[in-house]
Amino acid sequence: MSGTMRLRQLFIASRCLQHNAAAAVAPLRGTLHLQYGAQHDPIRRTAGRRFLSAQAAPAAAEPSRGAPARDGAGGGQQNHRQRRPLQSAFGRVRSAEERSGRPHYTMNLEGALAKIDVDVKRSGRVAAHDLTAVLSQVKELAKIPSPAALLLIRCCGALLPELKPTDRIKMTDDLWSTLEKSCERLDISHYNALLKVHLENLHKFDPSAFLIAMEQKGLQPNRVTYQRMAAYYCQQGDIEGATKILEFMRAKDLPINETVFNVLIQGYARANDLESAQGVLEMMRSSQVEPSADTYCTLAEAYAEKGDIEKVRKVLADAEEHSVTLSDPDYFEIVQALALHGHSEHITEILAKLRKAPGFFHDALNAALRLVDAGQPDIAYQILANLNLPRELNERSGFGILLQRKLVRYGEPIERIWHFAMDLREKQLNPWAVEKTLEVILNAGRMDYAKEFLVKMAHAGIDVRPQYFWPIVAASARQGDVKGILDAVATMVDDCHVAVTLETLTGFVLPGLKGMTTAQIIGQFKTRFPTVSIVNPLAVFLLESGNIKETSKLFQEHDIIFNPTITSKPLALAYQQSRDFPALEAFLKHLYKQHAQQASVYDVSGQFLLNAVQLFRDVDSDALVELMSKMVGSGLKISNAAANSIDMRFGGQTPPQIGALLSRLIGADGNMRFEDEEFGKHPRNMNLDELEAHLQELKSKNMNTRGVLRHLLMQHARQRNVERAEAIKAELDKGRFEYSGAMYAQLLEMYSAVGDVEKALAVQKDAETVDPNFIIDPYKMINLAGLMVTKGRLDEAVAMLESYAKKTNRPFAFESVERNIFRALNAAAESGKPEAVQRLWDAISLLGQIEPTSLICGPLVRVHVIKNDLPGAMKAFNDAFEKYKVTPLKSELIRRLIETEDTTSLQTVIDASIQLYGETNSLYDLAFAFIECGRTKQAQKIFETPGMRARQDRLDWFAERVTSAEQLEALLTATRDVFDVDRDALYHHLIRLYGKLGDPARALAVWTNMQEENLPASPSTLRSLAAILEEHKQEVPFAVPEEVARQPARERRENPQEGALLNFIREDNPDAALEEKRKIDATEQRLSVHAYSYLIESLLQKDRVKEAINITREMFEKQEHPYPPVTSFLFSKLSRSGDVETVVGLPLSKNFIQIQIGRAMGHI
Repeated sequence: MSGTMRLRQLFIASRCLQHNAAAAVAPLRGTLHLQYGAQHDPIRRTAGRRFLSAQAAPAAAEPSRGAPARDGAGGGQQNHRQRRPLQSAFGRVRSAEERSGRPHYTMNLEGALAKIDVDVKRSGRVAAHDLTAVLSQVKELAKIPSPAALLLIRCCGALLPELKPTDRIKMTDDLWSTLEKSCERLDISHYNALLKVHLENLHKFDPSAFLIAMEQKGLQPNRVTYQRMAAYYCQQGDIEGATKILEFMRAKDLPINETVFNVLIQGYARANDLESAQGVLEMMRSSQVEPSADTYCTLAEAYAEKGDIEKVRKVLADAEEHSVTLSDPDYFEIVQALALHGHSEHITEILAKLRKAPGFFHDALNAALRLVDAGQPDIAYQILANLNLPRELNERSGFGILLQRKLVRYGEPIERIWHFAMDLREKQLNPWAVEKTLEVILNAGRMDYAKEFLVKMAHAGIDVRPQYFWPIVAASARQGDVKGILDAVATMVDDCHVAVTLETLTGFVLPGLKGMTTAQIIGQFKTRFPTVSIVNPLAVFLLESGNIKETSKLFQEHDIIFNPTITSKPLALAYQQSRDFPALEAFLKHLYKQHAQQASVYDVSGQFLLNAVQLFRDVDSDALVELMSKMVGSGLKISNAAANSIDMRFGGQTPPQIGALLSRLIGADGNMRFEDEEFGKHPRNMNLDELEAHLQELKSKNMNTRGVLRHLLMQHARQRNVERAEAIKAELDKGRFEYSGAMYAQLLEMYSAVGDVEKALAVQKDAETVDPNFIIDPYKMINLAGLMVTKGRLDEAVAMLESYAKKTNRPFAFESVERNIFRALNAAAESGKPEAVQRLWDAISLLGQIEPTSLICGPLVRVHVIKNDLPGAMKAFNDAFEKYKVTPLKSELIRRLIETEDTTSLQTVIDASIQLYGETNSLYDLAFAFIECGRTKQAQKIFETPGMRARQDRLDWFAERVTSAEQLEALLTATRDVFDVDRDALYHHLIRLYGKLGDPARALAVWTNMQEENLPASPSTLRSLAAILEEHKQEVPFAVPEEVARQPARERRENPQEGALLNFIREDNPDAALEEKRKIDATEQRLSVHAYSYLIESLLQKDRVKEAINITREMFEKQEHPYPPVTSFLFSKLSRSGDVETVVGLPLSKNFIQIQIGRAMGHI
């Protein structure tokens, strides 16, 4: 039996397993967020005195943290083309964590991991020096969490295009050996990730040994493991080996999906059997697996490796014929195949097919870096040179530098590096390309390149600065190469005509001239560099070394004027080290004597003392007092200006003892400044609990309780506490209390909210009786009308509203009653009678101008949908759109039209939506509707619309709303090519949904699917999955990441009940959430700001404003504040209802109140 027939039988046998197969590696397009920093002076950022001990590295050293900005920041790719948003699973280091007492180096590791995680998601690559630094920290700590280990493994493959595969293989081996010792647990996902990295690095390994190593760790291969083993055999052209793997998969009932078909294409191609490779496409179709873009790309690569451009064209045409669109990364893979196998003459033709879709920038950059590996740096540069760049020049400072870094690392000729840098500069692709390239060279330790590059810069008329030579001098100093140091100075002076600055001499040159005496150094400079002044810098250097006596000796040997502006600070440093006051006194008096004859005497002692204060004040105040006492005793004086500056260093709060000495030094009483700050406290308003307590207190003293009962009645009515409100009312009735119309109105609102229409109507009549001139606000009346409609009393509701409209001339503020109107109209729509909705609409219109919105107009359409009258619904929709420019009941209408396949009406709805909300939002609505109707392919086509970008908020909203796992799986399938989708978040939603459905097996299968997609599960996803498995008494096959608190330290104490409260909020049950809060309040536990904020928001969404106010006030009294959006939401509610009294009663500043109200009302 032929190999092809044998494989065909395997595929047919596995068809029954296809419904369990995960999607193939998802091709996700990238983003373009160009974040360049215009650093005109790159070397100064990285060069300093530390270069002397740290910067001069051998040629193979990794670039330091001072490396130039990357070639952009934004959506990148994971593996081939996956991208996710800028959100790190590892968090970031925070000051609160430092206060928690955790080791500083541990926090540094977390921060470095977070940076790598963000870089990978944003650009599809990681910097080699970042990865090397993290690996060093892991070795030092000998401990790393399991998710972090998975991230580092993935980074050693295609995510590291800065290194060639050979170097990546070495780094992978080093990392793996470290992880075997340091990682808390290496599970199957780590081994699968290692296999993927081996494939990406073209690494040859022993599959049998790999499996044995897994078995020794007690790990069993899963579907992904076998798929990647088959991919390895196919990569080597070993079809027989791949066939054995597939037979084994069939024996274990593991599905064979698109991923396996794709690797078989590669396997046949590497075995020089292109006919069988082409035949895989028919095999896939016969197995009911449609070839995807990955499939066509793999086949095109196979022909590209052979240089058969005609067949490549045919494959691409076939893909287009089957409506399969290849992405930019796909075309770059074909270009890479052509370049690696010596067929570069066809590259231009493929590059012409690039779509330049969103994310193209990083796709192109990563492809260019890989082309360097293929020996095509000129084509790599050509790709970059044709990219679209930001209009602002200062946003291009990092462009092209990552390519230059790789060229420098691997020793490309300096002429090519210089040519690329100058071309970038001259074409204004990167005006600072030359300086940035120099920085790359210096950070790489290529000092031979650096000297030649600097000379070229000088000859080209480009500004060469002294600090550009600091790393070169430091490198020679590290090696003890005095000649190299002096040669570098010679290059500065003779070849580049650069001034040798004080900082250059004192920070780099002089420290490196060890073994030379002061006289020898001065002699060398007088001979070789007669234009360079060396004595003053030498004095500064000696002082910085703490050698005041040697500096005095220099005075005696060389009759020159010393510059006190450059020696006073080193003098303070020297005294701090030596505490040699006699030498200090002599030095200061000598300097004073030198400058005494000048027109304006320089305050030598004052400048010195100012620097000394800065050194001593926070570390050794006693030493400062001792110094000042000695200065007073020696007769040294300072100016008033110096005394004032010293006083300012203490913030106007100079210690008395130092202040007294300062006064004696200037010969006058020092005027010390003190400022008293007064803080006023806002009076605290009583909340409900305090009122109840006050009531009991008044009763115990037999005092009048009417006022308190009145406030309590209003408070309980606002909070819908019907039983307590009625009890208080009964108590007031006993005392023949006279109610106001406002109190009855509040009771009316309470009864309307709880659905008691009879009592609501009764208190309405009471309000009219007690005060005929009192008018209940429209908010409450519309609520009552809606309740009456719900109870089947439409005629009465309409009559009541018509009567109410005649009594009042006060128009309502529409924004404050929009939802109330909707609820009333929606209740009428449930009757299925369009005339009933219209009657109520007309009645409400009598109260004031209705501002039609999609929400308000929804019942006009719903009434037709309820009775399955789609033509009537479309007519109502079109009328609302034409009259009011709204799209009522759009989503439900779209679903109904999809189900009835009324494409004409569907297009009408979508066109209207596009006019109002834009194409992207409208397409998302349409895609979600297709998914809800079970039409995943149509949804996928919508998401594959050119230029379609991820709207993670929309995706999360849909994922949280659906209750069907099939719909969520369909969303994952449909969005796999959407640019910048956070697929981990969607998989997390799916896992949680399986948990709610009580299906741990399918939840665990999601983790396997993520491995197949080469998508690492975030710590939060792993924790959710682990909780589900543990709940069902199943083994957790991975290390469960610890949850790191992200709240401020005062909120760190865990509250096991808080999770229940948040769950009630998610379930839209604020009453249960409030009850849970009361239980928590009864304990010593404290709610977090997070829980408070979401509880307040939940209440506001239910229009339970007063309850939200009470909780907000409770927070303020604890010196805490809700999240800013929640605060704005609250003030929006209060502003619209005109509740000024409540706003003023909050313990906030007037300015804060004005700002919040302004935001709420849209005034600022």
